[in-house]
Amino acid sequence: MVAWDKERQRILGLTDAERKQAHNQDYRGREVWGHRGVAISIMSSLDACPYDGCLFDKLVAAIVPHTAEHLPAIMAYATSSEFKAEVRKLDKKLMVTNATLVKVPFDIQHWQKVAVDKYSDGLPTPYSSDPTQWLFNGHPKVQISRCRWLWRGLLGYEWPRQTGSGFPDCPAIGVDGLEVFADEDGIVPLSALRGEASAADRLNALLAASYGEEWSASKLRELLVATGSKANTLGEWLIDDFFDQHCDLFHQRPFVWQIWDGLKGGFNVLVNYHRLAAPGGGGKRTLEKLIYTDLGAWIDAQRQAQKAETEAQMPVWPQPSICAAKLEAILAGDPPFDLFIRWKPLHEQPSAGMPILAMGFA
Repeated sequence: MVAWDKERQRILGLTDAERKQAHNQDYRGREVWGHRGVAISIMSSLDACPYDGCLFDKLVAAIVPHTAEHLPAIMAYATSSEFKAEVRKLDKKLMVTNATLVKVPFDIQHWQKVAVDKYSDGLPTPYSSDPTQWLFNGHPKVQISRCRWLWRGLLGYEWPRQTGSGFPDCPAIGVDGLEVFADEDGIVPLSALRGEASAADRLNALLAASYGEEWSASKLRELLVATGSKANTLGEWLIDDFFDQHCDLFHQRPFVWQIWDGLKGGFNVLVNYHRLAAPGGGGKRTLEKLIYTDLGAWIDAQRQAQKAETEAQMPVWPQPSICAAKLEAILAGDPPFDLFIRWKPLHEQPSAGMPILAMGFA
């Protein structure tokens, strides 16, 4: 990424004196801006990828052909072991010069033939089936290695391409019809709560809509097995396995949290963290709803059930109230729950706080 001041046509914040001292380095490479070619890392391995005309730093060189029809041949050569070997014959330093990259011999007829076979469907376009990458399109049917449907369809998380961001050869994505399944507040109960269907029922409906005629009990079983889970139902997988798998996939930085009171069959919800920590008043309102509406309704329901049963038949469990008290402490910012939360104004933030990463209740 380059922080570029479009009005002043320079690196953002760069003064005239700083620019002069740096000999206008922020303009190096401008001859190829806006043109297609091959971008090459000039450090160590000399990795290459398509160049689409964007700005780049001094560790990258761009080779742009005078004639567009030569680009596939240049791409085939630049990504080959032969190219790297020829460059290293001329320059063995860790970082090679830009000029060295075009001093190597290039048999255009040979590499045009290679390109015809290698790029029979055209040059590769940006693509990723990995949900940790912003190119991912977020549709359930392309998610084959793990059960990832829940993030987009139920909790309302959207990948950048679903919010209007695009890239050359990788445009923004329009609505996919699954937004109707998303919860407005980003809070999805794992058991039916306040008239809301359980997460498992809602997820099953989403998958049925996504797969259409392909959806069946055997397809569900196939997808559950693909996660590595031993669960027999969506409900079991959501309660017992989803959160651990989600944390592993996103390198222990989950954006879906599981908030649980610690009781089997107890209060248990999944929350879209981005809604919970939204700046302004949105995050605070989401946390208040979680505490006073969702958890509050759960506690009231347990109290009503306890009134209908004898103490011997249904013991009073304090965990839901403990859970509510700790969430209220986070809302109020009482130590040791005075955490850094984006919706708090700066003067209310702890001096050395850390973002919430997990909430557990003993």
